[in-house]
Amino acid sequence: MKKNLKDIAHKDSDDLYGLLSMYKSNNTYIKIMVSNEAGSILVMLTDNPGNWKKLEKEKTASYREMKRLELGSPRLFIKYTHPEHLVKVLGEALNIHVPRNKVSVTGSPAEGSCYIINFPLKYRAKIITGVNRLIALNPHKKYEIIEKFFAKLQE
Repeated sequence: MKKNLKDIAHKDSDDLYGLLSMYKSNNTYIKIMVSNEAGSILVMLTDNPGNWKKLEKEKTASYREMKRLELGSPRLFIKYTHPEHLVKVLGEALNIHVPRNKVSVTGSPAEGSCYIINFPLKYRAKIITGVNRLIALNPHKKYEIIEKFFAKLQE
């Protein structure tokens, strides 16, 4: 009896979700804030959304949070990955193609606080596209990121 390609692909994806289930407690929450006055966009990553309350109000007073519908995204979190996994594997700008000298980073995902990336406002479209690409990562790519993270730790 012949096996359908759909059945084989479905079985492979089930196995992959089984592997990812070990990292079920890891989630990355994303918040994007825009300020026309400051001329910048903040992309914030954390493993616990309660950490956003700990941010200094003076720093984010002139910023407004972008809504999920404004970004065209179905959600603002990434399952199975910790912010530290993304930062260590993809780089501090998270593979968002903006000149390195224009990006400033504060915080550290390893500390358990917010990881904040400050981008200039003129790169708004690239940032939104990059964040949506991160959110839409397929399970295979997520597992690949986790494997690369642990491989770098062993080096």
